[in-house]
Amino acid sequence: MICLSTANSIVPLLRNIHQYEEAIIFPAYEEAVVGSEANLASTRRLRAEHVEDECFAGEVTEILLAIGHGEAVENPEAIGFMLRGLFENLRRHIAFEREHVLPMIGIVD
Repeated sequence: MICLSTANSIVPLLRNIHQYEEAIIFPAYEEAVVGSEANLASTRRLRAEHVEDECFAGEVTEILLAIGHGEAVENPEAIGFMLRGLFENLRRHIAFEREHVLPMIGIVD
């Protein structure tokens, strides 16, 4: 049950967060750093990471749904590797935003 619930939540949650960032956070950041091509390149990279993260989350979702529906786990190491990969990508993305983007728009952790 928890596996299915988690699987069904991952992609919609990421999409909602990414939509908020792209509609609210990134435009505020781009306005704050106007004229700085390097910083504008950062938001282009972060948007590209959103697409990659959602694709990766979709793959994780498929595996979790299969497990939740009782399919055997043939290679637990591969699943662990995929989960760690997704989490590491998200942690790196969030760390960059906390260190560079949010302070520029007046949001401090």
